[in-house]
Amino acid sequence: MKYGKIIAAGAAVLALVCASFFLGRLTVEKPIPWQEVVVSHAEILERDGAFFHINGLDCNDVNGQGEYTFTLPEDAVLEWRYEPITLEDLQVGDHIAVTYTGPVLLSYPGQLTQVLRIQLLEDER
Repeated sequence: MKYGKIIAAGAAVLALVCASFFLGRLTVEKPIPWQEVVVSHAEILERDGAFFHINGLDCNDVNGQGEYTFTLPEDAVLEWRYEPITLEDLQVGDHIAVTYTGPVLLSYPGQLTQVLRIQLLEDER
């Protein structure tokens, strides 16, 4: 009888640990595989708040040389020389590196659907 209670308590603890492990795995955000991330260099043609209209530079492959638009999400990283900057630091004419993932909508201009980071490439101000 004594061993039955110990075994039942051990089984209950094991079940609780297993349930906690699997519930924890469901709540963790999965990282984006590096193969699905694209970095493209561009010039800002137009900016209205968080909306950007950019033109890909010639240093990109042929798929990154066109015009694109996107609305920057609030959680996107903005930086210059790996230091945080604000949205107001990005101006028309600036050269930037745009890191994005997800589908690109094939319209004109193309639409980037999931921008992760913008890096200001030069700052001559």
